[in-house]
Amino acid sequence: MLPAVFLAGAIGTAVFGGKKFMDASDNNELAEYYRQEAIDYYNDSKSKMEQQREQTNNTLEELGKARVIAWGGEMKHFLDIYKKFNFDKKELSDIGNSYSIDLSDIINQDNPIESFEDMQKLSLSAKEMLQQGFGSLAAGTLSGIAAYGGVGALATASTGTAIGTLSGAAATNATLAWLGGGSLATGGLGIAGGTAVLGGVVIGPLLAVAGIFSASKSEKRLAEAKAWAEDVVQKAEQINIITSNLNKIEKICTNYISSIEKQVGHFKQVNSVLENIYASAYEKANEGLWAKILNFFGWKVKVKPANLSEEDKNRIKVAWIEAQIFQQILTQNIMDEQGSPDDDAEKVLEAGEDKLGVLFANNLNNVFY
Repeated sequence: MLPAVFLAGAIGTAVFGGKKFMDASDNNELAEYYRQEAIDYYNDSKSKMEQQREQTNNTLEELGKARVIAWGGEMKHFLDIYKKFNFDKKELSDIGNSYSIDLSDIINQDNPIESFEDMQKLSLSAKEMLQQGFGSLAAGTLSGIAAYGGVGALATASTGTAIGTLSGAAATNATLAWLGGGSLATGGLGIAGGTAVLGGVVIGPLLAVAGIFSASKSEKRLAEAKAWAEDVVQKAEQINIITSNLNKIEKICTNYISSIEKQVGHFKQVNSVLENIYASAYEKANEGLWAKILNFFGWKVKVKPANLSEEDKNRIKVAWIEAQIFQQILTQNIMDEQGSPDDDAEKVLEAGEDKLGVLFANNLNNVFY
């Protein structure tokens, strides 16, 4: 098979023009040669794209699972513990030493860091998904959660509605439907006639070849072969662009999965420490006559900042900062609405991990080991 550059150049240059003195038989053979080379190049490009499509969709689904497991597992655990300390965001920002770090450069203006209440909703929804099992989800749901942060798909679960539906860009994006191999059940959209869409590039099926060339003069047949082959090569090059974009999406997903798994492991340790802090603070809060009176009437004593040491306040504050960074990683879009890799995805992950690195560099996380 001829390389693409050579083929494209050969089709559109004097290679054809220089053959004007060839006899009819040679012209017909050359026309058939370029026709077959174009078909082979197109089919090879299409085969590579299909392989990459399957790999990318599988990785998107794995990222979707990782996000649901993180939200419904350790993030929910953290939020449940944090709530028991009865801090609001302002109170938390006022306690402990000044360990605040600027999070503005990892916040996508179209996807701001959610409030604590919204984070709770997402965690509850993810927990419900985990309880029902991934097998209960409609086709494309996990890929949609991966591609578009999961906010729309997860938001319905905590209201008691059926899980497995997508909303917003995830439900209407034709690329996401194509990646999954068919139509999204809820959107009713798909790729008709074998058309593939990614980032605004539209690829149509290869036209039938039979009868496309004239049977008259060999020179005309060769010219028709040239024009047809040029069109096929252009379609193959567009397919190669799609394959490249799919490969980039897969790599971004892989990086996100690795980061999420690392943070889930870290939050297991964080949550264990916070549980011990709460148990100690609760025991301290139940000391004294007033606490005994409240307990006598069946009223639970609440932990207050006064029940916490300065070191424990700092630990809670660091954990909250980490949770905000982790939340942004869990909700960041991987694809834009046109189906291309989201330009912010790599930036947000890199900035988020840099922020976590700042915490480690200042030895703040040593308190969780």
